[in-house]
Amino acid sequence: MKCENCGKELIKEKVKFSAITIISLIVLILTIVVSVGLIVYSIIEANSDSNDVYAWLIMIVITAAVLIIPYYLIIFITSIICDHKVKNKKLIKNIILAFFLLLPLLWVGKVFIDSEKLSYQYKDISISFPKGMSIVGTITDFDGKYSMVEFKKDNCYITWAVSNYNNDLSLIENFKENSDRFIHKDFDLDYNLINKNVNGKLWNLYEKDYTNLNYKLYGIKINDKFYKIEVENKNSNICDNLSNEVFNTIKYK
Repeated sequence: MKCENCGKELIKEKVKFSAITIISLIVLILTIVVSVGLIVYSIIEANSDSNDVYAWLIMIVITAAVLIIPYYLIIFITSIICDHKVKNKKLIKNIILAFFLLLPLLWVGKVFIDSEKLSYQYKDISISFPKGMSIVGTITDFDGKYSMVEFKKDNCYITWAVSNYNNDLSLIENFKENSDRFIHKDFDLDYNLINKNVNGKLWNLYEKDYTNLNYKLYGIKINDKFYKIEVENKNSNICDNLSNEVFNTIKYK
């Protein structure tokens, strides 16, 4: 408040926090609470079930928290500073900050849409997965040298991946390099790969039986790429049918 006669400021006006600041604070608190809750839940389940999946979940949640919590903290601090400093164009400031508040949610929405995706097109091959299978995970390198997607139904897991073929290694060594991380340690380099006709092209097959697991790794080199299909059958009676359905969708350029 200013004096009407001299113009001096008598009482400083209280700065009102904008709706964006309040919303960003709520989102920040929720992010922290959810992250801590998921970590605690994963620790409890990992200790009770001795399940490696929960250990991976802890790592994923911690990684996400390290990225997302500072992200929303920066938005919250930025919004407070703008509440103090920005006198004009507050609407523009609110629109910009609202966009950044929603950006992670837009990314989550994209991930959800991708999780419903069943067909994939790569450089030399297109492939589809049967309806009823659910996506387990997907990875794509920023440089595009490696891409992977894994689906499951019951106890049948089918993984599709493409990577650069390493010409310094033999074919069986390329198979080992692209095998499941649990299979990699005891991969049999003396194994004689079996030929398998998949829609007009010969693929190679590596197969091995473990306790409660039949593991199959199909691979083919096309140009400079190595394409693989991993089938992990954990006592599922539908795995052969599912993998054959996947094979029947494969088309080559």
